[in-house]
Amino acid sequence: GRSRKVFFTDEQVTSLLMTTEGEFQNLLQVALNIGARYGEIRSIKVADFDVKQKTLYLARGKTGERIVFLSDQTIKLFVGLAKLRHPTAFLLVKEDGEQWGEKDHYRRFKQVAIESSLPPKSVFYCLRHYHISKALLARVSPQVIAENCGTSVKMIEKHYGKFMGEDRRMMLNLVNIATIPLSNQL
Repeated sequence: GRSRKVFFTDEQVTSLLMTTEGEFQNLLQVALNIGARYGEIRSIKVADFDVKQKTLYLARGKTGERIVFLSDQTIKLFVGLAKLRHPTAFLLVKEDGEQWGEKDHYRRFKQVAIESSLPPKSVFYCLRHYHISKALLARVSPQVIAENCGTSVKMIEKHYGKFMGEDRRMMLNLVNIATIPLSNQL
């Protein structure tokens, strides 16, 4: 319930990805691109990805099922991951072809975080924070982010308010109120 303290920079994410390879790198890429929780990501089946609708169906998550709308960049990533895979197969698997387990990511992430010189308290969940922060900075509506990431606007405001201050001013500056010139009579 506390505000998050670790927010990755673009340079840190690049370093993290450069330190990884193979199936673990794919796992990280998906997390960065959709901002979903690890448990949701590890459960994605190939058939959950709808290339025509450009969406991803997440059936198993903390906040229930939802449809995630995908960017063109993410669609390209998912097309590559789904290629030549059976619809009932997991989209992301470990090197041995098995589904990622509940905690299979933990030690690997901790190791690559050290190798990438990430802050000491870096965890897989920081990838979700990175996605949400980047979306806010790109001026994506908090409502859209909340729906895509399976959270609420209230939680986004609580944990990411520092990224929204400038956006709020920008949006308020778009409001044109009819006014008359102030008179110089005092």
